[in-house]
Amino acid sequence: MIQIFAQAGKLQKEDIARTVSFTAAIIAEHATQTSKIVEQRRREAAEATDNGMITNPKAAEFLKAIDLGESSDEVEEEIETPNWNQVYLAVLCIENLFATIDSKAMLVAVKSQAGLLEDISFLAFHHDNCWVRLSTQRIFGHIFATINGTKQTAATVFALDSFIDLQKFLYQMLSVFNCAFVSQDLAKQLVKNLVFLT
Repeated sequence: MIQIFAQAGKLQKEDIARTVSFTAAIIAEHATQTSKIVEQRRREAAEATDNGMITNPKAAEFLKAIDLGESSDEVEEEIETPNWNQVYLAVLCIENLFATIDSKAMLVAVKSQAGLLEDISFLAFHHDNCWVRLSTQRIFGHIFATINGTKQTAATVFALDSFIDLQKFLYQMLSVFNCAFVSQDLAKQLVKNLVFLT
């Protein structure tokens, strides 16, 4: 009987790894598409600055240095807008796994996928859909709850090598408040995450 339970536990870890791997591929694809959209918006903002549409040079310099994840601009036709349903379900899957299984095992599985935390962070700060942003912020909350009271820090989990990287991470998190629609749930989760980080 003990062997059956031991085998079931092993299968569960393998299933978690497969699920995280599958969702990581979806998230990576959407992060790539979203980064193209963000880059297009940066170019348009730079053109607006160069054309004299933004008159305050310090504001323009600040906007170039820190991407605020603007969500109200339209994107040119050549860049395909990603289907938010697919990435939302992938991110929601990871969020639900954190909520239902051992969060330490889940954190190990997420960290084992190269680039997954970076992609989740990118979507959290730049994706246009409020549901995707909320779910990614909740993943941050699960990660922070998991590392609370351990030797791990947000800097080690998210590979923030310096204080400047941590500061940029905080600025990006704060930039979510600039989005066109910030729900009460998203605002509460952002505040919780920011309290943990500070």
